[in-house]
Amino acid sequence: MLEGILIFSEERLRNLLDLRVFMEVPLDICLIRRLERDVHERGRDMDSVLNQYQATVRAGYLEQVLPSRQYADLLVPEGGDNPAAVAMLTARIQAMLEE
Repeated sequence: MLEGILIFSEERLRNLLDLRVFMEVPLDICLIRRLERDVHERGRDMDSVLNQYQATVRAGYLEQVLPSRQYADLLVPEGGDNPAAVAMLTARIQAMLEE
């Protein structure tokens, strides 16, 4: 297993993967998660997190990460909060392991 937000950007890496999954998470949820993580785990203040998000993070996602979803074999809307997609992904992985 290999994961990363820019993993599909590199063709050589894409070609090594048996199954490429892109977890689509709404930007508001991404921001909330970033705020919670950076404030609670990294000791940052909310203003600095919001400033960074507005200055670089959101644009970077839209310009670099989001376009790479075209290389995914499976798009999972709502990320891990999508039981149907998670079940389908689990079944596909189990089938691949049995092959």
